[in-house]
Amino acid sequence: MELAIASGDGGLLDSAGRQILVFAEYRNLGVLIVLTLLVFVFWRRQRFSAWPSVEDCISVCTTCLAIIGGLVVGVVFLLTKPPAIQLLSQHALLTIGILVPIVSFGYAFPRLRALFSPPARPIPPTEKPPEIEQ
Repeated sequence: MELAIASGDGGLLDSAGRQILVFAEYRNLGVLIVLTLLVFVFWRRQRFSAWPSVEDCISVCTTCLAIIGGLVVGVVFLLTKPPAIQLLSQHALLTIGILVPIVSFGYAFPRLRALFSPPARPIPPTEKPPEIEQ
């Protein structure tokens, strides 16, 4: 079995990837996102005694979409030999094709901008931070 995995002609990883893609149908993933959102809403209510904002709920949904999209893309291109794009539904292809780049760029560009121009001068590790007088 190890020879089939190492040689890249399918084997255990290919069959596992194809089984994951059978589950990765848009209805199943939608239910998974809704369940995650419900857990988040009730966890925030229980933990902080307040309902989360609409923006927080949208952020949870888009983060779940990004994670699922990244996992599906990883499964398609890393586990299946040859890549099993044909196992994805048209809805999954559309969702991945639109949302993964939007979420990735929506995170990447603001993060790069923040790294290039932080709000305060970064303190080098050799310098001591200024002491706060009380």
